[in-house]
Amino acid sequence: FPIYRSEDGGLTWDHISDVADTHFGFGNRYQPVLYELPEDFGGLPRGTVLLAGSAIPADASSTNLVLYASTDGGYTWSFTSLVDTGGPALYDWRSTATTTAIWEPDLLL
Repeated sequence: FPIYRSEDGGLTWDHISDVADTHFGFGNRYQPVLYELPEDFGGLPRGTVLLAGSAIPADASSTNLVLYASTDGGYTWSFTSLVDTGGPALYDWRSTATTTAIWEPDLLL
């Protein structure tokens, strides 16, 4: 996942890092979300930036929600946790769907 930073209210952006799939090695793909901790939590200091997203292999055989942390404003990242693993990356919008993929992480404290 590419990480960009703006210091002028969003007028311009600088690419500062990439969050690579250091756990599985097959790639972070979809729906990244960033969250800055407003207070110390779980051994991480206030101001830590968390990134949650989907790591999915090229054959789409599984969906994996992963969590990374940065304590330097997004310049460097470390793998923190495999949050959950689901079935193949197949999307079925029907209310009768039986797929077991997991999507769209969200972070809130």
